[in-house]
Amino acid sequence: MIAPRTDDNFIERTIPETLTQALVNLTTLNLRNNKLAGDLPSQWACPKLTYLDFSRNQLTGPIPRQLLANCTRLDTLIASYNRLNKELPNDEGVWNCTKLRVLRLESNRFTGEIPRLIFTQCPSLEEVRLCNNGFIGELPKTVGRCKNLRELDVHTNYLEGYVPATALRDCNQLMLLNLMHQAGAEPMAMPVDGSKAQLISAMPDGCVFFWPGDENDPGAVSKRGERLGDLKKELQRAEKGLERTRENKKLAQEAASRSEDTLRQTTEHCAKVTAQRDEKRKAHLVATESIKTARANLHDAKAHLSRYEQAVLSVMQKSELVQHQS
Repeated sequence: MIAPRTDDNFIERTIPETLTQALVNLTTLNLRNNKLAGDLPSQWACPKLTYLDFSRNQLTGPIPRQLLANCTRLDTLIASYNRLNKELPNDEGVWNCTKLRVLRLESNRFTGEIPRLIFTQCPSLEEVRLCNNGFIGELPKTVGRCKNLRELDVHTNYLEGYVPATALRDCNQLMLLNLMHQAGAEPMAMPVDGSKAQLISAMPDGCVFFWPGDENDPGAVSKRGERLGDLKKELQRAEKGLERTRENKKLAQEAASRSEDTLRQTTEHCAKVTAQRDEKRKAHLVATESIKTARANLHDAKAHLSRYEQAVLSVMQKSELVQHQS
């Protein structure tokens, strides 16, 4: 399993297309906080890739379709704070990264509508950050497909229409919803049918909401910001605990691997000892049979000698009798 880290190295160059061609077993790649420029190579589509972070660089162009279509094991995609642009694909068969949990594309230059297929094809999403871009249109109602969504941040875009409050009620794990600062011709607004109150009541205690237009109420935003800061600290502690758990799991896996190696070597040694013991048993059986055969041959030889001695004795007796008569 290959997991190179080149973050915070301030590498200044374009990304070589041959990077992932040479690392077909790549699972984790962290290129965060460098000075990489240029477009993302379309060849960047390692099928075993689970974690990809190239945030805080100077990358341009769109996200390659192949990256979304071929990286079917992708769990985390972080591309924030770059100069990525154009529209996100909204075609059937592109968002094949169905295991995606974290999608962070904030602070880029994306345009067009937020693809509805993001939420239908990636129902495991837990964190979606699309803020500080140029997205237009409505927030897709398909967002309700993501039952485990904890954070949805789309502030500072050009979204219009009504907040899909009914769909968002299905995201009952939500801890942060940020819809502020929409600069469309008819900026996004909450419906006036009471669905806002219903949405708030459906969310867990402690969920932080930033509604369209809240930017005009600095006091409320400040209080919610403090609450959000507390939540982020709690999340950081949880992530550190998770990281320690992962490290312990890795150590346990390494220890298990060493134990398996020892067990394999012991098994091979036992097999050799057993084989040697079997060979000795076979040799012992052969020797025993040889002894039995030799004893049988000796018995036959003694019997033959006895008969021969009797024959000689008989001849001698007859000879003596003839001499006596003459």
